[in-house]
Amino acid sequence: MDQIGYVIEEKENQVMVQVRRISSCGGNCKSCGGSCDAPSIVVALKNELGASQGDYVEIISDTRFILLSSLIVYGIPAAGMIIGILLGSAWFESEVKAFGVGLLTMIATFGFLWVLDRKVFSRQKKRLAMKRVLGGDQYDDKIL
Repeated sequence: MDQIGYVIEEKENQVMVQVRRISSCGGNCKSCGGSCDAPSIVVALKNELGASQGDYVEIISDTRFILLSSLIVYGIPAAGMIIGILLGSAWFESEVKAFGVGLLTMIATFGFLWVLDRKVFSRQKKRLAMKRVLGGDQYDDKIL
């Protein structure tokens, strides 16, 4: 998955790049008739290409890593909630208490993933990188 980003700031050997998130219609609101406004996000990337503030850059990412991350972030807490509801319904006769156990289990899995992300995944190689520095204002509509 390749995207175009705009360098908004330089920091030592990193750059802060503004990237527009892709909406479900692909950013072409004329095709779906909606008035979606996909907000931009800012990512920190290693400045291996010597990009400077105001440059447009092409960003490449590992699609498998992004899909796996989405599965982990959404799937594990959902599974935790389902398991918690099943356990809660076995322990209690009240559906409200079973739902409460499921909710607590989901919150606990989110906390576990948050700690895991801070301790383990932050040390791993980032899966986003700059492919090349682009030029010109023709990319403004893809970013801002």
